[in-house]
Amino acid sequence: MAEHRVLAFYLPQFHPIQENDMWYGPGFTEWRTAVMAHSLFDGHIQPRMPADLGFYDLRTPETRLAQAEMAAAHGIDGFVYYHYWFQGRQVMERPMSDRITVDSHDFPFAVCWANLPWKRTWSSFSGTQGEMLIPQQYDESDDARHLINLLPALTHENYVRVKGRPLFLIFSPTEFEDITARVESLQRAAERILGDRLYIGLVRSDPRVQPTLGVDAIIDFQPSRAETYEEHDVECLDGKSTVRVVGYDQVIQSAQKAFEESKFTYPCVTPGWDSTPRKSYRGLVIHGATPDKYSKWLEQTLLTFRPESDTENLVFVNAWNEWGESCYLEPDMHWGDAYLRGTARARQSAASVARGR
Repeated sequence: MAEHRVLAFYLPQFHPIQENDMWYGPGFTEWRTAVMAHSLFDGHIQPRMPADLGFYDLRTPETRLAQAEMAAAHGIDGFVYYHYWFQGRQVMERPMSDRITVDSHDFPFAVCWANLPWKRTWSSFSGTQGEMLIPQQYDESDDARHLINLLPALTHENYVRVKGRPLFLIFSPTEFEDITARVESLQRAAERILGDRLYIGLVRSDPRVQPTLGVDAIIDFQPSRAETYEEHDVECLDGKSTVRVVGYDQVIQSAQKAFEESKFTYPCVTPGWDSTPRKSYRGLVIHGATPDKYSKWLEQTLLTFRPESDTENLVFVNAWNEWGESCYLEPDMHWGDAYLRGTARARQSAASVARGR
């Protein structure tokens, strides 16, 4: 049986785009969101500042190469790029496009269609909260155009494949009125354009997402089920108390239980979560995360998950670089490279145990 492949979700947000210039001001990226965060209660680690890679710009090939080399050296086997498609309109496509046309490294990659509409969610900037910025509409006639656009990625020699088919994730299946019909439409388009079917996985951050006809797998995205967690009582430093604080240990226990009860599911782990940089007091903080706890969770996941076949061996990490939600493996000024070292340690320990079975 082949060793697991650990894939990390990857946010292509860290370069200026005209939409963000218009909505949030010239040159905006989520670095601005991250540095504007502040500690809301005792023990709250904010703001999070990048270390080794600095405040990078993903238009730079050297940055993308450094990320790939850093990830590969610590046990990450590929990135899953969030892909934004609105009936022919793309947003933040450059990092993956340049990965295909400019970069010479061979680090594997795949795509996750982030199919939600875009709404204003950042609390620290002007504008009406929840305002629609780019609506999302779904049309079967658009599926072929969508896959034609993705053809350079899906046919790339370094694209992640499962059972010989390109991996294609859908982030929010509940957005579709009929997910089965949508999957069937995508597969018909794939057979015409690629000459083969996609390997389609649904990302489950909502418990309503279940295996359905035509879907190959479910990815048990973490953190999820936050509404079921017991909240911590915290005294916010300026007297406000709307921020939700839950324990990292609860997240681990909930994820492990849900995975044990699921079928057709790939596991996912997360190094932590804190959406207060984006949402301030409306955010959710998963408190108590440490590199050691994360490493042990990943190791246990690798030891527990038994793939159905050599290529159905995926384990996901959320995320490589979600700095706006304090959910990243990249080195920072607080933990250094401890999360990366924890990833490598989990891979090595799990592989050692597996060899001894």
